[in-house]
Amino acid sequence: MRIPRLNSQGFTLIEVMAAVMIISMAVVGSMTVLSATVRTANRSEGNVKLLQLVRSQIETIKHFEFQDDPAGYPIIEGLPEGATITFVVTDAEVSYTRPQPNGAVIDQVIQKITVTGAVMGSEDDAGASITFYKLDTR
Repeated sequence: MRIPRLNSQGFTLIEVMAAVMIISMAVVGSMTVLSATVRTANRSEGNVKLLQLVRSQIETIKHFEFQDDPAGYPIIEGLPEGATITFVVTDAEVSYTRPQPNGAVIDQVIQKITVTGAVMGSEDDAGASITFYKLDTR
């Protein structure tokens, strides 16, 4: 006795549904990874730009004449919308003396300056801060 062969031309409905489901899961997974990668790249680019603004402010203060009143240091101009730059000047707590031609000695001529940049309104309110020291060379 001979068993009749089934006609095996094409795919069954179950095989097609399984293939569509596997491909859909792969596409959705890939899109999720791609979306996360793009968000991370945008955040990194924003952080780099913010760090450049902070460094620009530091260079502005470094090249500006030493100010006994920190309000005399200028803030850089042309900040992007939502970006802020602030700085805090404190005593460096470093003992330094410098003799003057008239025999006097000047103490505490080092300022500790912390420059902070922030971008408000971003999803994680990005911020960067750098501290440096400025010496009174007058």
